[in-house]
Amino acid sequence: EITRYSKAVKDVAKGRFIEERNMTEVERARRQAAFEQQVETLLGPARFADYRRAQDSNFRETYDFIQQINLPKTAAIGVYEARRAAEDQMREIAANTSLSPTEQATALSVLKTVTANAISARLGGAYQNYLAGPGQWLESLAVQPQPQTQGGEQ
Repeated sequence: EITRYSKAVKDVAKGRFIEERNMTEVERARRQAAFEQQVETLLGPARFADYRRAQDSNFRETYDFIQQINLPKTAAIGVYEARRAAEDQMREIAANTSLSPTEQATALSVLKTVTANAISARLGGAYQNYLAGPGQWLESLAVQPQPQTQGGEQ
């Protein structure tokens, strides 16, 4: 059923030769939304959430790590959700032009600490192994402020 629904989004044979070249981004987005709605109806909310996470390589990497250390799937979901929330907040901080570079760096440092603590609580003794593997993204949360040049430019 999912494969049949996906043809509305991207029919490889038809798309290569006819439609895809002429399809607007708006139309692609509309088709993708319709596809996801059909899949959610087919799978139900809980299985659809699993399906969506499985489409994300960040979740798959985290889930593989969690399986290796024999923790439950809920740990993988918790770590993944903490990552998504941190990345969303990181983008908000970076987009906040009312913050100076130093204030942004401080906010990111706090975000990194809070996120690391939340993930560490989920992983326990495996946290250090996570940092050496799939957890390397945490380093991107802490950035150094850009020095101000004369005239206020960065």
